[in-house]
Amino acid sequence: TDTPIPSSLTLTVFGEYQVTMIGSEGARTGSCTVLPMAERAEAYTHAREIVDKGAQAYVVFPVGDDGDLLGVDDALRFAEALQGDAFPGARIGVYCSAMSRDDRLRVFSDFEQRRIDVLVCTTFVEEAPVVPSATVMVIEHADKNSLIRLHRLRGHVADGARAGRTIAILSDEPSPEGQIRVERMAQEKDGFRIAEMDLQERGLEAVL
Repeated sequence: TDTPIPSSLTLTVFGEYQVTMIGSEGARTGSCTVLPMAERAEAYTHAREIVDKGAQAYVVFPVGDDGDLLGVDDALRFAEALQGDAFPGARIGVYCSAMSRDDRLRVFSDFEQRRIDVLVCTTFVEEAPVVPSATVMVIEHADKNSLIRLHRLRGHVADGARAGRTIAILSDEPSPEGQIRVERMAQEKDGFRIAEMDLQERGLEAVL
């Protein structure tokens, strides 16, 4: 898989699968920067520069225990604020699980066809197809995500063929564990190592 999470690795051990191990060196060629909330503006300055050059961008919010941390109405207001501040003149769309399936498909199709420059979304987008022209991702409240989710998200802008950039913004008061988790993700590009660290952190019961 693109991200060898522990549950899928377990299937290779106990299931009847033939396994081919592909060398992971350089599998994630993009850069990843971790910023405190106080330096959040720097993240959007860089993202705007990339968009101004003709590429596309993601702005990602985490999903909470009770659903999307950013609801549809909040996301629309946030997108409007971004358009007036961080991305003047850019076309911005909203994509989250609280929307209907038809609305999500329509918005994502617009993003794929480059009718949208910046996609404001929740981590629900991790299951969406990769868009080659999207080369920068800003992850808000990055410390609220698991290692695996962070790794899968950055795969949308950085893989073997593209050296995109992921900018992870910490919450106002991140927990020590959350901050360490994000920093580990930024330093480690090997998906198998990420899976091992996730297993150590959450335990076998949580990942199966």
